[in-house]
Amino acid sequence: MSELKQEHNLSVAVCPQCKQESRFRHLHDTAHGIEGTHMAGSERFECAFCGFTVTPAMASEFPGLRFTLDGSTPDTEKAG
Repeated sequence: MSELKQEHNLSVAVCPQCKQESRFRHLHDTAHGIEGTHMAGSERFECAFCGFTVTPAMASEFPGLRFTLDGSTPDTEKAG
């Protein structure tokens, strides 16, 4: 059971760890390594400079990062 990182797009935000304006990679794990699938709860953004990880629980602190796969972007939470 291997997991693959899938990269969908890059977003720019200030990283709280390295204090740089950085590109954040939008990543998620695949289900059992099967291309085109998504492992629920694995969606995250990762700083390209230092590897700091932003999870959906931290989404309100990073309004420019859109968590679209697990449906936890703040915009969708407000709509409900």
